[in-house]
Amino acid sequence: MLRSLEADQTRWRSRGADGCGVGDFLRLAVRRIESAGFQSTVGHRFESDLDHYAGGTFRQFHYYGVDYGTLADEPLADPDEVPRESTTHAFVGEIGVNPGKDAGGDHGHTWPELKGKDVMPKDCAYERLKALDAKGYRSVLLWGDMRGTANDDLCLSRASLESIAKFTGGKVPM
Repeated sequence: MLRSLEADQTRWRSRGADGCGVGDFLRLAVRRIESAGFQSTVGHRFESDLDHYAGGTFRQFHYYGVDYGTLADEPLADPDEVPRESTTHAFVGEIGVNPGKDAGGDHGHTWPELKGKDVMPKDCAYERLKALDAKGYRSVLLWGDMRGTANDDLCLSRASLESIAKFTGGKVPM
């Protein structure tokens, strides 16, 4: 099955990076995974992608509070506010935990709806998790703010771990 999916991905990539074929590829991949008896998920970059592409058994989207402008007259931006879970019927598959630093990528922005409450690393994860919890999200995946650390497989700084512990009442992912 994996070899077959790789061949399909190669055909999709050969169509170009303009998005042509993405929906077909995701539909095919999800169908094959689920027909083998597994559950599936697709980590969509934007919440709006949930309405356009296959999402799998567990719908998810990533949120960074970023506006990249437009591409081919389509907005490439997170909404200023994370929509409620009752609207998305998804989980948040990725958020940054530090507004000024991340482990490679573009995840270190403040969220407009938090109005600066997430600007300090010691508060960032706490404020974001609190906001998502208030909107009904029960599952959130965190993007680490450190890379290549020998002591922390999760790539989370001490400030981020403490911020998470503040939200969880002292429990920290280890």
